[in-house]
Amino acid sequence: MNPAGLTGATWPSSPLSYLAQSVSIAIGTESAQVLYAGSAPTRGTGFFQIDVLLPSDLPAGAQTLSVAVGRVAGVPVAISIQ
Repeated sequence: MNPAGLTGATWPSSPLSYLAQSVSIAIGTESAQVLYAGSAPTRGTGFFQIDVLLPSDLPAGAQTLSVAVGRVAGVPVAISIQ
C-alpha cells in the first residue's frame, strides 16, 4: 500500500492509499477496467476496495469473477449479472 496503513487502525478518507501492485479483474473470459484499487475509507486497514467498470457486452446470468493482484490470483467466485 502506498502510503502504508497502520495495524489496528482505520483507513482515513484522505489521503487514499493505493495498492502498490497491479490489479486485474476478469468476469468470465472478459477483462473489467479497474477504476480504483486501494484503501476502503472508514474500514480497518485489513480491508481493501476495488472499483471496476464492467464490459458493456457482458451477458446476463452466471459468471465467474477472478481477481489478481500482482502475480497472485485469487480463487474465482460465482456471481450473477443482471
